[in-house]
Amino acid sequence: MAASDVEEDTYYGQTTTAGILNRVFESCSDDPKSSIHRAWGLTLIFLVIFFIISIIEMINLKADNGSRALMMASIVTGIVHIILGILGTFVLKRFPTSFSVGFFLGILVVLANQNMIL
Repeated sequence: MAASDVEEDTYYGQTTTAGILNRVFESCSDDPKSSIHRAWGLTLIFLVIFFIISIIEMINLKADNGSRALMMASIVTGIVHIILGILGTFVLKRFPTSFSVGFFLGILVVLANQNMIL
């Protein structure tokens, strides 16, 4: 690709190369609320994938006579993530106040720490 083929934008006196990220986030500048809802929808897809993987892991552990504690941990963690998805959807759709979103972010931090322990 030649240097003349790359699009360049000037922001605050600095020239930046317009890449794929600029094109992806271009739609976010008009409506930030819908951008958050789209990002949350993508997160829900990952949560469902994580839940399916936890079920598969439990089945593999059961077939290999694995630890019952590890089986229980995989299922409980998957269920907690599904509950987190439901709670997050409820908070973002029904009560998008700064207190409720902050409370939800606090729960996310606690869950992230739990995942690092497991």
